[in-house]
Amino acid sequence: MVDSQWSHHRAASIKRPPIVRRGKRKAELPPSNARRVLVLGSEDCKGRFRAVNSNIDELIRWAYDLEEYQISEPDQLKSSSLTFDIEATAGSDVTALQVRLMVRRLLRERFDVELHHEFRKMAAYHLMSGKRGLKLQRSSAQAPRMISFARGHIRTSGTSMTRLAAGLSRELHRPVVDTTGLPGIYVVDLQYAAPDAVETDSAPSLFTALRDVGLLLKPVEAQIQIVKVDRANLNPTPN
Repeated sequence: MVDSQWSHHRAASIKRPPIVRRGKRKAELPPSNARRVLVLGSEDCKGRFRAVNSNIDELIRWAYDLEEYQISEPDQLKSSSLTFDIEATAGSDVTALQVRLMVRRLLRERFDVELHHEFRKMAAYHLMSGKRGLKLQRSSAQAPRMISFARGHIRTSGTSMTRLAAGLSRELHRPVVDTTGLPGIYVVDLQYAAPDAVETDSAPSLFTALRDVGLLLKPVEAQIQIVKVDRANLNPTPN
């Protein structure tokens, strides 16, 4: 079902953003609004996908659920001057995962994206249990809930150690691998100094805040799976 949803190219519209002319040389620039990739599928928008002013790097990372350190690609794919607006429609019963899979197909068919997975050694952290045991409260949730990483504040009514490690990866911009071996769902409510702020007694560093609840981040070198983009066409096939 997934492969057939967007098989007709007219179901997905790809356009360059409106041009804004600035200065005497009338340089053609995309709008200054922040780029973003939005899934408008499954629960909230009846099987629609929308990307606004997004470059190919952002589209690939969204489709494959990648952090910046998990992708190797030509610099031109990250260009802020080569962006696209995309509108695509699928069936109303598709799941969020199916929407991602369909965007992968769109990238292959319309942008000729070719990629492969490989492992690279890079600086990382192991999330470990402290010697004095875990001090987080068990959650009554039967499944992991959303975890929020606001500025200097981690909060969730229920998360697994694996999901916490994934969130820490995004916060630290470095792979974090769960090695705690701890099963179950936990409540997390930690406040800490933002990465660009000075640590104080009332606002400890993220490392200190985790240590206080029985978790450690150990710097290591690890083999991390990444996506390497071999090819991409900067001029997508016409609608």
